[in-house]
Amino acid sequence: MLVPEKLLGERIDTEDQARNWVCELVGDMKLWRAECNVSFPADVSKTAQHQRRACWTFLAKQGKVVGALQALLLTGKISERCYQELNQQAINALAPTVVGNANG
Repeated sequence: MLVPEKLLGERIDTEDQARNWVCELVGDMKLWRAECNVSFPADVSKTAQHQRRACWTFLAKQGKVVGALQALLLTGKISERCYQELNQQAINALAPTVVGNANG
């Protein structure tokens, strides 16, 4: 089955296009990372549910960034330097953050 080009997105021919696409993915990943810290003080169960969903979505987005970078590097669409720079952003997003304290 052929997939219409509109569903696949724009063709990537240059390193700038590849970098811009991955930067969009990184931005989306960072938005979901921030959602992992959202707290609803009046409703602990709502906080837990929201943070669980955000965390799993963030991890999926982070994997998408890493996979895209590996594919672009292997196909010669990005340089090693570009790969290292954007991959470091994906790795840095995995660092834990403090949301609350142990006393609730």
